[in-house]
Amino acid sequence: RLLGHQSNPNPNPTFHPPFRPPILATSTIMTRSISIVLILLVLSGVSHAFQPSVPSTAHRSVTSGGKASSSALFDYVPKWKKKETLADSAGDMSEEDKGLMGIIPVIFKQGNETRRTLASPGQPLSFVAAQAGQSIRYGCKKGECGTCECMANGKWIRPCVETVPDWAPGQELVLNIKELKNKSTSSGKFYSVKSFFMGFYNNFVGMFGFVKQRKAAKKNWQERQEYEHLVKVLTAEKKAARLAKEAEDAEELKLEIAAVLKKEAEAAEAQRVKLTAEVAEEREAAGVHQIR
Repeated sequence: RLLGHQSNPNPNPTFHPPFRPPILATSTIMTRSISIVLILLVLSGVSHAFQPSVPSTAHRSVTSGGKASSSALFDYVPKWKKKETLADSAGDMSEEDKGLMGIIPVIFKQGNETRRTLASPGQPLSFVAAQAGQSIRYGCKKGECGTCECMANGKWIRPCVETVPDWAPGQELVLNIKELKNKSTSSGKFYSVKSFFMGFYNNFVGMFGFVKQRKAAKKNWQERQEYEHLVKVLTAEKKAARLAKEAEDAEELKLEIAAVLKKEAEAAEAQRVKLTAEVAEEREAAGVHQIR
């Protein structure tokens, strides 16, 4: 009234809230976008961290033009592989100079590579291959799977269980080894990009195996529970049958005891009646004698 407004005649007017525009989902979309960008940045940083280091310019292979080849930039060679070994310093040596002992020359052929060594009759071929530095892929090491199978002088053998035959001295044993598709190579680093992703793959496979084993274990547990329940039921039935039989035996024993007691009571009663009759007769006889 002081401000000149008219008073509202309705003491309880209907309340109308002020108009507000609808809240847009812009903040949520921006938050998700920023989260995705941060995850991508972290993954890219991790992948760069696991990349093998580029070798120095001193070890890069130089082409005829004087420029380092692009393929050689990532051909990392560990430091211990760059050092000269005893075999490199000794050069080509004969079997006698190498200290090899044997009378049968053994030749390993694998693709374009050929390795020679000496062996004695009866020596395992796997040891001879390791002595010659020949790589053979084994499986079971029992001669069952056939992974190491190779051709030896026109005959298929399995080096994991075969031995050097007892041949005449100087007769060569030639083994044609299967070529390996993927030879194991060492990068000289403890980790790599492949090992990083293979770790996630192995963890995923491991979790899948855990779930599968859990289902099998759950099924086994249910079967054991059913078997234990069946054992309990059979035990209860057997116990109930035993108790029923014991009750029947006790009832039969009770009836037998009652019959024996009844017979003894009847016999005692008959004996008492007989004795009473005899006493009465004796008394009558004694009375007649006194009267006379």
